[in-house]
Amino acid sequence: MTRGPFSMEPRWVTEGPAMKQRRMDETVCVLICMGGKCEKNGGAKLEKKLLRRLEEENLSGRVYICPTQCMNACGKGPHAIVFPGGQHFREAGGKDVEEVLSAVKAALEQRESLPV
Repeated sequence: MTRGPFSMEPRWVTEGPAMKQRRMDETVCVLICMGGKCEKNGGAKLEKKLLRRLEEENLSGRVYICPTQCMNACGKGPHAIVFPGGQHFREAGGKDVEEVLSAVKAALEQRESLPV
């Protein structure tokens, strides 16, 4: 399904053979609301800036960005949720990318500490 310029399909920061071989329990997922209000209020900017920062931090291939349909909390949008951990960012726009990035790094550290 496609809505505007954004695909609602989950996507990796970068594609490639290394990414396709990575197990889901080694990655972090970031859900970003792309419902009507959230997309307009900064969800799209957050996604774009987060993708760029993840590449700058050499975290490509370890983070799964998943734009979502409306999360039914438009009054506090846009929303971003980082898994594992479930840290929820409300009213998160492009200006909040560093906070979301910090949560992603913490989730990656949590993943690395798990026994294999």
